[in-house]
Amino acid sequence: MMLEFAVALFFTFGWMVLFVFRTEDLGETLPALTPGERWVSYGMIAAISVNTALGCIVITNMQISAIGAFFGVLVYGLGIGLWFWGRTQICPIGTKRVPNAAPMRFRRDGAFGLVRHPLYCGMLIASAAPLMATGRLVLLVPYAACVAVMLMRMIQEERLLRQQLGGEYESYQREVSRIIPYIW
Repeated sequence: MMLEFAVALFFTFGWMVLFVFRTEDLGETLPALTPGERWVSYGMIAAISVNTALGCIVITNMQISAIGAFFGVLVYGLGIGLWFWGRTQICPIGTKRVPNAAPMRFRRDGAFGLVRHPLYCGMLIASAAPLMATGRLVLLVPYAACVAVMLMRMIQEERLLRQQLGGEYESYQREVSRIIPYIW
């Protein structure tokens, strides 16, 4: 049971890093959003929280294999790594952006050359970690909720970026996949 507990703690506390190193201050961001954007933002937090909590409940109430734990931690690490790669391209760690401001620099390289939304892609990969560690299909339901709300938020952000950047962003949309490299 020590392995299960350690993996559950890793998945739980690992998300705190993303909230600490967010690109925008949550207190400034939420009031700047439209009601629909705010609803989706709260939905993302709720979906990730439920997915992580249920994943940790399942993990600590079953025996997972060392291979399952390894793949779960690996998937989680890859997701968080992609998130940080994209995050460091937005602005330096420790600094925050102004909510809904146009990008400081429009990036088409690095993580943003792989997918248009590397932070969300990283979060979706990390959200799949409990499912990978356990292999329990019941965890597809909360993971599907994570996918749904993050896709809604991506669509909202792309609408804003098209307004801010115009044709340059539309060209970028044709060249780089939204969330799955080279596919979609």
